Formats: sequence, C-alpha cells, structure tokens
Amino acid sequence: MRGLLVGYGSAGRRHLAHFHALGVTDWTVVRSGRGTLAFQPPCAVRVVPDLEAAFALGHHDFAVVANPSAFHVATATACIGAGCHLLIEKPLATSLDALGAIEHAVRAADRRVLVGFQFRGHPAVDRIAGLVRDGRIGRVLRAELSWGEYLPDWHPWESYRAGYAARVELGGGVHHTLCHPVDLALRWFGPPRAVTADLVCNGPLGLEVAESAEAWLEWDGGLRAVIHLDYWRRPGGLRVELLGTDGSLEWDYPAGTLRVRDSAGNLPIDEPLPGVAEREALFAEQARHFLAVVAGAEPPRSSLRDGMDAARVTLGMEASARRRCTLHLADHP
Repeated sequence: MRGLLVGYGSAGRRHLAHFHALGVTDWTVVRSGRGTLAFQPPCAVRVVPDLEAAFALGHHDFAVVANPSAFHVATATACIGAGCHLLIEKPLATSLDALGAIEHAVRAADRRVLVGFQFRGHPAVDRIAGLVRDGRIGRVLRAELSWGEYLPDWHPWESYRAGYAARVELGGGVHHTLCHPVDLALRWFGPPRAVTADLVCNGPLGLEVAESAEAWLEWDGGLRAVIHLDYWRRPGGLRVELLGTDGSLEWDYPAGTLRVRDSAGNLPIDEPLPGVAEREALFAEQARHFLAVVAGAEPPRSSLRDGMDAARVTLGMEASARRRCTLHLADHP
C-alpha cells in the first residue's frame, strides 16, 4: 500500500510513525520547506515540494492531509481527484464555500474519507452515547464540554506565534484547532438547531485569532450545551458533564474517570478509562481504523458528513460572535 502525506508538522510526523508501525512503508511526503519541525521520518520516504510533483510519481492508495487548516479542502480535493482515499485532519474546513467543494469532490470520485477526530475512538465516547441512549441519567437537559491547552507549550521547537493555530491566514483560532468538544456534542446529540458564541481575540497571548471561545448550542426539545475552549489552561485537558432528569455524568479525560450519579447521589458507575497518559493510543487506533476503512472492512467513525456538521457549527460560532446574535444553523448552510 502506498501512502501520501501532505504536511510534516507535529500531526504529520505522528501519522507517519503510526502508519509505519502498521506496515505502511511506501511513502511520498509533500514538504514545502516552510515548516520548523526537524525532518526525521521513521522510514525512507520520497520528498517532493508540492502535490503536482507527488502525483507525477504515480498512484497513491490514500492521502493523509495534515497541512495547515486553511489548506485542508484544496489539498483534499486535489488528492481525491487523483484517486486517493483520505484521512483529513480536523477541522475539515475553515470556510463555508470550502465545505461544498469537498462534498462534491468526494461524491464524484466515490472515495472513502475519515476526518481526524481521534476521540471518536476513545472508549468513553461510545460508552457515553450508550448511557445517553439508554436513559441512565434520564433526559439530558444540559451539557458542558470544556477543553483548554496552553498554546505556548505545544511546539517547543518554534515560537507559538509562528504555528498555524495562532495565525489567521493558516486557519488558526481555538474554535477550529480544539474543535473536538463540538464533534463530541454532535456525536451524542446530533446537529444543534442554533448557536450563540463569544470569541476572545487579543487576549493574554496577544493573538489576532480567537484565544478562547464560549458557545451555547440549542437543540429541539430543550437540550442546551455550553462549550468552552481556550489556549490558556495549564494543565490542559478535556472534561464533560451531562445533567439529566435522573442524575448526572462526568468524564474527566486527563484523570481517566467516568462517573454517573443517580438522583439520590449514589455512584452506580465509577469506571477507569484511558486518560491523557494514553493519548498516543488514540492516534494509533485511528491509523488502524483508517486502514480498515480504506479496505472496506469498517465504516468511518468520523465521516465526511460528521466533519461537515462540526465545521458548520464552528463557522456558525464565528458568525454569531461577529454579528453578536444567536445564529440559526438552518439559515447558515
């Protein structure tokens, strides 16, 4: 099997290592030379400066799109047109126009696509979906999902201001870069009806992109969710709390715990789960799963539609914050 990697930053390096561990050793790497990470691939690879040069080398079975967010759709569309199945990093897109372009390309080429929401492979995600579906805490009334990471600690080899996450022209902003909680809310409850959001730019880090985001999502039936994202938190982590008519649920990802309390305060479920110390296993499982998707052995956990739905919410957050209003997503296609 022949792979094409577009972008050798921290995500691209990780993908290459995990696929290599699974036996994929025939690689072409598109590397612009503008990145700051030392190039140390785990196996011999062909290095080319652009997609045109990569496609000139012949067919690739799949492509991994791991370049800056603003370039995801253009890169993915070109790779799909060249006959590649696709693993595309989140966010799928940073503009609404781009969403339509990639949907059309995938349908026309009949390629298999996995969007890089690796948390969909964490056992807590399906466990929580089952608990919600089975009514273990009654009807869910409110959800709180929070994720913060201190941006200056991400890439010690470069200034945090230089990375894609901090730059407008590269598709940066915390609502794009840390959009996993948005995807999880959609996984458990489906696409929301409306979003109201506030984005904070030029905060403590002095960035033009959003350094923090607060979003309030609304569903038909009365469910409300609050999503908080920031580039400030130390130590960082993902936490989820669901409040239902008959109890509550708490997932603390860094601590590796899932707890359900009933209405009497009892703790019928108190389960250990993989925590942040096992983070790399999420990417290893994502690589395994993607190869199974390419082979037609498994359906994608995070499909093109899932990626589009999440992007519509994050782009709706932008529009809501800019207009200072509640945005009905049906009116923001």
